[in-house]
Amino acid sequence: MIWWAAIFLLAAILLGGGAAIGGYLYLSRDLPPLFSLRDYRPSLITEVYSDDGTLIAEFYQERRKVVPIEEIPQRVVDAFLAVEDARFFKHQGLDYVRIGGAFWHNLKSGEIKGQGASTITMQVARSFFLSRKKLWSRKLKEAILAYRIERYLNKEEILHLYLNQIYLGRGAYGVEAAAENYFGKDIGRLSLAETAMLAGVAPRPSAYSPSSNFAQARMRQKIVLNQMLVEGFITEEEKEAALSEPIQIVARRSLFMDQAPYFTEHVRRYLVNTYGEEAVLSEGYQVFTTVNLSLQRAAQQAVRDGLAGPEGLDKRQGYRGPLDHLAKEVMEKNPEDQEEELRRKWLEADQEKRLAEGMIEEGLEQEVKPPDPVPFQPGELYQGLVTGVDDKKGRVSIRIGHSQGSISLADMTWAHKVNLEMPGDWQKIARPSQALAKGDVILVRVKSAPADPKQTYSLALEQEPLVQAGLLAFSARTGEVKALVGGYDFTQNQYIRPVQSARQPGSGFKPVIYGAALEDPAQKFTPATTILDSPVVYDDAFPVDGDEDTSWRPENYGQEFSGPRTLRQALSLSINTISIKILDQVGLPYAIKFARALGITSPLADNLSLALGSSPVTLEELTTAYNVYASGGYLVRPRYVNKVYDRDGNLLEWEGANPPPAPNSNSFKEEDLVAQAAQARAQTQAAPPKAAVVPAEVQQPTWPEYLQTLRAGKEARLAPVSEPAHGPTVISPQTAYLMTNLLRGVVEHGTGFKARQVGKPIAGKTGTTNDFKDAWFVGFSPELTCGVWVGFDDFSISLGKSESGSKAALPIWIEFMSAALRDRPALDFPIPGGIEFTKIDPATGLLAAPCSEKTVFEAFKAGTAPTQVTSCSPTDLHQDVLRSLE
Repeated sequence: MIWWAAIFLLAAILLGGGAAIGGYLYLSRDLPPLFSLRDYRPSLITEVYSDDGTLIAEFYQERRKVVPIEEIPQRVVDAFLAVEDARFFKHQGLDYVRIGGAFWHNLKSGEIKGQGASTITMQVARSFFLSRKKLWSRKLKEAILAYRIERYLNKEEILHLYLNQIYLGRGAYGVEAAAENYFGKDIGRLSLAETAMLAGVAPRPSAYSPSSNFAQARMRQKIVLNQMLVEGFITEEEKEAALSEPIQIVARRSLFMDQAPYFTEHVRRYLVNTYGEEAVLSEGYQVFTTVNLSLQRAAQQAVRDGLAGPEGLDKRQGYRGPLDHLAKEVMEKNPEDQEEELRRKWLEADQEKRLAEGMIEEGLEQEVKPPDPVPFQPGELYQGLVTGVDDKKGRVSIRIGHSQGSISLADMTWAHKVNLEMPGDWQKIARPSQALAKGDVILVRVKSAPADPKQTYSLALEQEPLVQAGLLAFSARTGEVKALVGGYDFTQNQYIRPVQSARQPGSGFKPVIYGAALEDPAQKFTPATTILDSPVVYDDAFPVDGDEDTSWRPENYGQEFSGPRTLRQALSLSINTISIKILDQVGLPYAIKFARALGITSPLADNLSLALGSSPVTLEELTTAYNVYASGGYLVRPRYVNKVYDRDGNLLEWEGANPPPAPNSNSFKEEDLVAQAAQARAQTQAAPPKAAVVPAEVQQPTWPEYLQTLRAGKEARLAPVSEPAHGPTVISPQTAYLMTNLLRGVVEHGTGFKARQVGKPIAGKTGTTNDFKDAWFVGFSPELTCGVWVGFDDFSISLGKSESGSKAALPIWIEFMSAALRDRPALDFPIPGGIEFTKIDPATGLLAAPCSEKTVFEAFKAGTAPTQVTSCSPTDLHQDVLRSLE
């Protein structure tokens, strides 16, 4: 009997062992190799910085920052060990005591709940190789992998993987990203209280997140601290001190939206086009851009003021009517519904504020009642309901939820009916009832708040503008883009108009034509060359098959002609006929070639209407062209990115690594010029080298060194005039200076005279298209070049009567440039060699005589100044004028 029992036992052992081996082999057959753990390269955050080292955007699939295990404080390690795997350094991947207890519990309950049986090694196995499905087979595979991992890696390496891979809620992976997310600190600066709260999140991030469920997070913090005490990691005194410490949770904000959304989106598109979307979201690039946040904020404010401010274009166009109109019975219910929504938003903001101020669990559990009515903030926009209109008092009564407000007539005189055939300045309303009626739902801005929210708020009538604008500003010497605004509101539309929208520049293109005339050695044009402003007819100007009359009779703005004018006067007054005559004399092939040299890449009309800006170009193109004059003849393309480092600290690109070539000056064929310009445009950013390079090999700093330099303020916001221009020479410095000097005349005496408000040496030109559909101003100081465009996305819509470049675009430009140059020295434009100044008579363009009524000092290329003196005889003076026109 004993013999048979022994045989049976042996057979059972053999069968059980065989089954175990068979099960092991079966489960192991498709398990992955472990070599990927040794070369741990997880998905990382791509970080984008401004020119002073401020973080302005993050692109990622998983928000993670990898920190070496030796840089993670021991307290952090202890906290996770205490609550997740206290016997981590005693087992070999599997904690059999905990597994047995969990197995018995699951057997009794009939469910697989884990019951804390997973070790840190098992969690690593699951995170890297398995799904989270609660199946017996997955748990067994997890155990096998854990056993293998313990023999493949040491304990420190396993902890490194675990603490950098774990998901801890709020989109954060790893302890470093989580510490920044919740507490606004790197992991090395967390207190014991914060560390314990962070470790407590690990089992169920959605349930234990301090930002969404602080009471549960506080409870978990106590559990972690108790476990740390049990394991001997902390003392009772340390535990009690941590429990009494206020916890501050930082508000979650969108870096992308808060700083420079249009600029950041443009950089994101560039990175995706260059490196691929997958790499941008996972490879952890360090991207150093050119944007200056103070200038960017000034640009955004200037655009908002120019479009929607009290004197903004949208208000000049008129009031488009209420958002809605409510019947009497609906008016009774509307304030209650609105107040409920206002209370909900107030409670959300209040909880976030209290967390940030260090409120503890007990304080947060108290019932918080929002004030009734909810207070409003000055400057904010709200929907209001018109409850009364009083023409005698010139006042409109408004309800916003339970709050009362009023709009005075002075704050709504702009609200005339839309009539684009009459200047908006002439259409002020005289009575509130001309715009509003009881029951109207309108948009209002809080002007001032009373001490008691139950009293009446002072409000102003508002509306969201439909008109759009774009602004681009960059350093004249380096091309570093300091501000980019793509439209009125990024949340409504992500169309980046300065780089994506090609529009007719109108008179803004004339400086290109004038520059071509001054550069062309065959023409002998000078700023004093006199041309007759008179009617002219061009036969076959726009030949069309089957059209008998193809002649063109160009007109000036105002349909007037002023007689003989020098080039300076013609450009200052933006005379159409003279621009066309200049282009006709220079010739279209040369003018188009010259435009390509200035960086204009869009298709250009092969007819004389090109002189009036009939060919659409982007704001980036036209501003780049003007900057050739500002820089002294160099094609300095706008640059948005200075350096890009990969996850290993190698340089992928840097400023000046691969500058674009100058356009080929030997080709006059339009197709060749377009191809060359497109190629140069594609190289707007310094093209990445074929392979990443070690920074020291190309005399560049490492990315931490560069970041430290930026944050220390050692990089200039705007490159000085003495900085060598970052681009090839495309025109002579003498032509560039003459054009700069002429454009200064536009500001001092012409259509851009309002720009004198900036109070610094400025040059620039307005642009207005037919029917006032587009308004432009592009100008520059010696340091900074800026362009502004205003218009509707639907180019068939007019901005309104008299909404020219000087009225619609120039005020935005002035507001921005005044802020940008406020603390800058009043630098004058440098004068290159080969320039001489001569006193002339502007009436004739000849040398001034004693009898000349007016004289000016005019700039000339050396040897090109007039040699003939203006005659003092009336008859001879008339002959002088005629000769000057020949």
